[in-house]
Amino acid sequence: MNLDFIEDCKVKKIYVVGKDNKYGYMDNHLAILVPCIYDMAYPVIPLEIRHWESYTQHWYPHAIVKKENKFGVLSVPDNTEMLPCEFDSINHPYYSKYNLGQEFWHRSEISNSSPPYLVFASKDDKWGIYFIHNDKPYEQLIPHEYKYIWGPFLNNPYVYAKKFNNKFVVLDPVSKKEIEAVGEVDQIDFGVNYNSYCTICIDNKWGVFSFIKGTITHECKYKKINPYPFPGNTKAALLHTFDGNVGVANLHEKDSFFVPPKYNNVCYENGSFIVFNFGKKGIVADSKEIIPCEYFYIENVLKSNSNRYFIVQKFKNSKFGILDLQNKFTTELKYDKLQVLNMTVNDPKSQYILRNELKYPIIAGLILGLKENTWEQITLE
Repeated sequence: MNLDFIEDCKVKKIYVVGKDNKYGYMDNHLAILVPCIYDMAYPVIPLEIRHWESYTQHWYPHAIVKKENKFGVLSVPDNTEMLPCEFDSINHPYYSKYNLGQEFWHRSEISNSSPPYLVFASKDDKWGIYFIHNDKPYEQLIPHEYKYIWGPFLNNPYVYAKKFNNKFVVLDPVSKKEIEAVGEVDQIDFGVNYNSYCTICIDNKWGVFSFIKGTITHECKYKKINPYPFPGNTKAALLHTFDGNVGVANLHEKDSFFVPPKYNNVCYENGSFIVFNFGKKGIVADSKEIIPCEYFYIENVLKSNSNRYFIVQKFKNSKFGILDLQNKFTTELKYDKLQVLNMTVNDPKSQYILRNELKYPIIAGLILGLKENTWEQITLE
């Protein structure tokens, strides 16, 4: 065997091989899987698709190939062109952890041992989407009408496209059309790992489209909406108004807010929204200010079955106390320092913490308070 070129694909023990500026594929037994007939043969990229019901995995050793200056998709082991070499460019969605084909398979109720997937391809600088299935001919789902198409991303079965009028749209390959509820917008933004929604912009004003509800939940009238939700609350995203206020949008409910947009800033900590106004902090729950913005310091420290507790400090260098969700002091503002031990210790020799030569058992939620240089254990009312 006289070959000019060999490259290990590092996938399924398949190699790209070349001879006289033509390329094909070989296995680790030196058997030629695909003869050297292509102008370019790219390394095999295994497409992993997981069955929604049984979680079985399917690995397709497919590759993009080039012949006569056109691109196609080749199934290497059986030397079959899944998509013929007639495209100017191909953007194969192998690179996404969440492949759109499995969602198409699930939503289209296609049942087969060889699941499908999608490929983005261009002709004459116009992009479209194709459906590929091992046991069926390829099918065009989205026509070549778009300047560019990108996606899909984690947990999102939709893709995004830019039209030649420079407007953006959201595409649903299953229904083979644009999502009418979004329409044409000036910009689309989205968090790669949290695609139950996208933010959309018209005339420099931002809104929210919920993929879960299939509708616009917040109209385009805000200065900015964060495309990434709060860590720990994927239904909530920070929202900015044109008058400089900040709130938290409920992404999947129409005109609904976890925090109304009337604060200087908001952060999410241990399941609670801490709001800021003019240098003071408070707590908002269920869109209501349950602890007013009167405190220099607030820390969400404990949660019981029916309540939450917050260490608070009225002013800098003042005393600390503990508030509950009813804005009632369970511990008055009288401690120089409060320490919460949210931990458990399995080592019997380390089951106590020493304060002022007194041993306190280390249990989850133990609170110690320092007053007049003496530590004491605090029991919540």
